[in-house]
Amino acid sequence: MTNYERIRQMSVDEMAEWSARCTTCDVCAFEFDDEECTCYFRMGRCISGHKKWLEQEVE
Repeated sequence: MTNYERIRQMSVDEMAEWSARCTTCDVCAFEFDDEECTCYFRMGRCISGHKKWLEQEVE
């Protein structure tokens, strides 16, 4: 299996966790209008914002 194939098989939760590990809060582009940011990892990695973005309709 290639890395690309593994990424394609990820669930939304797995993809959100994976992408959250690649950013930090100080560069986070996600805004929470009606909810609090919930960081699950040390150093401000945020899964909930990434999951929210992944589940949005494409603009």
